[in-house]
Amino acid sequence: MMLQEYIKALNDSLTSTQLDKTFVKGYLRAGKCLLTLGRLIEATQQYQNVLSYEPRNGTALEELALTKRAQNEIDAGNRDMEDKNYHKALAHYEISSNWCSASDDIKLLKAKAMIGMKKYGEAMTLGSEVIRSSTSDNPEALYIRGICLWYTNNTAGALKHFQSALQLDPDNAKYRTEYRKIQKYETKKKEGNDLFSSGRYAEAINVYTECLEIDGQNDSINSTLYANRAAAFMKLGRNNEAIRDLDRAIDIDPKYLKAILRRASIYMTTEKYQEAARDFEKAQQLDPENEDIPQQVRQAKLELKKSQRKDYYKILGLGKNAGEDDIKKAYKKLALKWHPDKNSETEETKKHAEAMFKDVGEAYSVLSDPTKKRRYDSGEDLQEMEGPGDVDVSQIFSMFFGGGMPGMGGPRSRGGGHRGSRHGHPGGFEFHFG
Repeated sequence: MMLQEYIKALNDSLTSTQLDKTFVKGYLRAGKCLLTLGRLIEATQQYQNVLSYEPRNGTALEELALTKRAQNEIDAGNRDMEDKNYHKALAHYEISSNWCSASDDIKLLKAKAMIGMKKYGEAMTLGSEVIRSSTSDNPEALYIRGICLWYTNNTAGALKHFQSALQLDPDNAKYRTEYRKIQKYETKKKEGNDLFSSGRYAEAINVYTECLEIDGQNDSINSTLYANRAAAFMKLGRNNEAIRDLDRAIDIDPKYLKAILRRASIYMTTEKYQEAARDFEKAQQLDPENEDIPQQVRQAKLELKKSQRKDYYKILGLGKNAGEDDIKKAYKKLALKWHPDKNSETEETKKHAEAMFKDVGEAYSVLSDPTKKRRYDSGEDLQEMEGPGDVDVSQIFSMFFGGGMPGMGGPRSRGGGHRGSRHGHPGGFEFHFG
């Protein structure tokens, strides 16, 4: 017993009582071994044997009470397991193991509670202890290790353990269910990946969705599936759905670098630069050796800074790669559209037109000037650039249209009833904007 070889000690103790059925010390030592091994019904019988000879034996009475307490703690833990209160269950099993320190069954009960708490490494260690200590193969310990491997994304190892458990206990429905579940997952995952690789993204999404339904509790597996399905959504331009899946993947695993970078790239595409910068910075913390991420952080912050200014390209309805002719055409179209003289129905429409007309003029003054355009594209603030706030938008208009409104009789003479005032600008007149 001092060497913790409880099976050998138990066999000797039982032999001693066979040799002398009144040998109380033999019954006490057999009871102690059985209590330590967690074989509580047998331990109870040994202590009762003692009391049949010595009803007031203090050691037997004390050990019998501990045996009952150990059983009560196990029963309470089992009830908590049924209620999925894994922390309380583990606490009860820990108390029982104070007296049943060599019990493989209680170690496995503790491991199951740890699995419920997602402490897979600790649960696997207990499973390994049982396998090493058992005199024969323990299929339940193999099952516990298989579950831990499955929940840590080691599907090959999990399959091997479940297969070994089934060889020891071929009729066990629980082992067979887990084995088939992982086989199904492996088949479906490969199918989804093959569909993605062949460009059949919608079909890949359907298969990944089926995979996600295989085991809703497996965070490690499902975070990868969400990230894979998000990649397929991205290929189809379904960015909102991709973001939703990446959010789920990252909620499951906050350190999932690939998912964080993937979400950041979508934020860049959808011009959510603040969110992109935040994700890139998080990725940089997770992978400080990556030389590409700092540049991505800088680019996101630059785009964020640019997005907080007036977007002159957007004002003119142009893309970032618009050329000189595109800028001129866009200005001509929008200057005519928003000229206050064409939008004077009400005071409200007039004020709105004046603001739009001014923005269109500012946009043209910057984007038509190669130097200003280059500085604007580099992300400089408007106040850092000369001129945009003081642009004479009427002069720009006059340069294009000679002071008159196309379609309204051409340049007006001094006596032509012009609603504006005369200032001698090119073309003869400046339009008055109110």
